[in-house]
Formats: sequence, C-alpha cells, structure tokens
Amino acid sequence: MILADLFNELVLRRPSQRAIPNLDGPWLPNDRLETCARLAPDIAGPDGLAAGDDMLYVASGPRILGLSGPGFDQVREVAGFDAPVACLAWDRRIGLVAGVSGTGLVVLAPEGGTKILRETAGRPLHHPSGVAVDEAGGLLVTEGSARRAYEDWVWDLMEKGTSGRLLRFPPDGAPAAVLAEGLAFPIGVAQRPDDGMVLVAEAWRHRILGIPPSSPSRPQVVLDGLPGYPARIAAGADGGFALSFFALRTQLVEFVLREEAFRRRMMETIDPECWIAPSLSAVEHHLQPVQFGALRSQNIKKPWAPPRSYGLVVQLDAGLAPIASFHSRANGFNHGTSGLAWQGERLFVAARGADRILLPLEEQEGAA
Repeated sequence: MILADLFNELVLRRPSQRAIPNLDGPWLPNDRLETCARLAPDIAGPDGLAAGDDMLYVASGPRILGLSGPGFDQVREVAGFDAPVACLAWDRRIGLVAGVSGTGLVVLAPEGGTKILRETAGRPLHHPSGVAVDEAGGLLVTEGSARRAYEDWVWDLMEKGTSGRLLRFPPDGAPAAVLAEGLAFPIGVAQRPDDGMVLVAEAWRHRILGIPPSSPSRPQVVLDGLPGYPARIAAGADGGFALSFFALRTQLVEFVLREEAFRRRMMETIDPECWIAPSLSAVEHHLQPVQFGALRSQNIKKPWAPPRSYGLVVQLDAGLAPIASFHSRANGFNHGTSGLAWQGERLFVAARGADRILLPLEEQEGAA
C-alpha cells in the first residue's frame, strides 16, 4: 500500500474505498451492450484481445484465435499452449505478445520466431494479467497476483490479495524492471501518449493508478472510487481511452469482504461457484446466493436487481474523465466484459461470460 493510501485509510477515513458510487451522469445504466452489434462467430470464453492491421486476435482458453475477413467471420487458430492465455498485445515492430499463465510472456515475432520473457531482477513473472507495448517498444506487463493465477481471480479477491506488480521488459531483451508492487490485482495497462504516464487498472482497489516515467516510485491515483472492478484499459486513436469492467461492486460482496470470520468459513465449506462473490456469467444455478433476494419479481429478473454478474465499458477522454458508458444490466446476457481493443475508431469488447465479441460503438443491424 502506498503512503497516500495509508494516510487516506487511517487518518482521513476516505469513504471512496468503502462506499459504492451511484451510476449517474455518464455512468447512467442502459442496455447499449445488449443492443449493439457483435461479431458473428461465438468464441468460447474470450478474454484478451489485440487488433492487428487486418486481424483481430482473441485469447480463448489455451488458444489464440485469429479473426479476419470483412465481418471478422473467418476464424483460425494462431497458437496453442498448455495453459490459459490471459492477455494479448500486438505491435508491428514486435509481433503478437501473449501472457500465458505459469509461463510468462510469449512473443510471436512477425518473421516466425518465438521468444519467452519472464526473468526479472527478483521474482520471475508467472501470472501475467495484462500487457501493452510502450512508445519505445518495451513491454509493460501486469502480474495480478504472486500466489494466484489470473483465472483464479475470485480467490485473490476473497483473500484480499495485494501481491500484484507492474513490470517493464526493455526492447533489448534484458530482464524486466519492477515499476510498482503491492498492487491489488492489477489487470489492464496502457500508456498515455501525451506525457508517457503508464496507466494501471487496479481491480480490488477500484481505481486507475498513474506511474510517471520520470518517477515510477511515486504512483498517482488518477481515477478513484470506481463502481466496479476494472479490467482492461486501451488508448484510442482520438487520445481518449476505453475501460472495461468484468463485474460491478455490490453492497453484499463489500459486506462479506469486511466480515472476516464469515468469509473464511464460506471459503472453507462452500463450493467457489456458490460463494457470495462476483461472477462473469449470467447463467443461473439454484444454489446461487441470494437467489430470492430481490433478484426476481413475478419470475422476471429486473434490470435494477443486485447484479452478481454485469457488463460495463466506459469511454474516457484524454484527461480520464468518463464521457459515455455501455451496460449489460442484471437482466442482460453480455456479462464479464474483460478484454477490449481498438482498431482505428472501432472498439472490440470481449464478453467472456457470453462467449461473444461486441462492438459497442456500432448499432445492431435492423435495430430501430
């Protein structure tokens, strides 16, 4: 925990780390993720995305799929691994970069070579969660947790994990430098083009950190008190950003995180699928918690019901102020919005819980 966090927590008692902000203004709930266009092929568990010149790369479990063609309806397998692929990045100078659980970064060069990067000045990289290419050709990578793999994120949340790191692999292939550590499950990473600041989405603290290039040891909180768990952040061509959330915060989950004895007992005695915790999928189960806790009325799930799973993407301007949001609410289907990528002015979003790739800035054909 950085000193500013400690001061705010113990002295100022800031409510932003506890209170869940209202979804108002640019955050106002809507159904734009339900009514937007989507790519025709369904992809099993899409997560990390990367857009090339004429291809969209999708992480789907242990495989990387390439979608091409006018409607991105031609699918082929680009690479396969023995463990899930957590994140992707693409750059003309480097090629395709994949964060593979338990392995590190796998670089698939344009000329066909393969290179694995995981060495650091201290602890090797094992659990990459996000990756981006900076202006100098270096690789910025987040490691969500030192103890838990990326796909075991719910365990790290319930354990209140703070062992995440931000690393940078220089373009010359030297071991990575640690830019920040003690992070609460960082996932998304991007670089702001105007000043070179590295932006990191820190999920369990519901905020975006800014790491100045001149003083990486002094991170700044540039966006705080977010209503959900931020996942990926990506820079757009207009200088703005897109930020995805894989779930919303709820009062019940926040309460469970504060109740130490109950939380430990729940983790020891109940199947993780039935924990009082966020979910990526809208699929229901009769053993899910609070099944009758105002989730339904007259057998209809209401959009304003407390959501166990949710879909949310927010557009930010160059100053990281929210300007528009795209929702799939509690009664929707396109939940678990984790991955995103820009291709020019086109935005792709991976709804992991729905096995879909969404185009939130485009309307569905035939929609009124």
